[in-house]
Amino acid sequence: MVIGFTGTRSGMSDKQKRQIEHYLRNINFPNKVHHGMCIGADEDFHNICDKINVDTIVGHPGKSKKDVIGEARPYRADVECDEEYPETTHFERNRRIVDMSDIILACPYNNSKTGGTWYTINYAKKVDKQVIIFDR
Repeated sequence: MVIGFTGTRSGMSDKQKRQIEHYLRNINFPNKVHHGMCIGADEDFHNICDKINVDTIVGHPGKSKKDVIGEARPYRADVECDEEYPETTHFERNRRIVDMSDIILACPYNNSKTGGTWYTINYAKKVDKQVIIFDR
């Protein structure tokens, strides 16, 4: 089972962390996970997957138009993935995560239905992927 993840730079709530860990440990243990390598929820997800010994953690770093080549990426999480794809725009990266996954786990900050996390949720639904949303 390959699981993709989407969440916000604000990070997961404690409730979301508990729910994600429970889901991965007890309901659907993956052999591979994909995330966007961003600070916040992606980093939280990575740490949970590392803690429970998921076989392969795949990172998909995003690149903003504001990023300057050779400079630090302020929103990049300091995590080490087993596999890492080249940088792409955040929207392209999010679509790639969905396309490479069987199920998408999502931890939105709220129900505003806007922003990158909701873009990813909506794209996943559009291409008929199962999406499980964990509310704060």
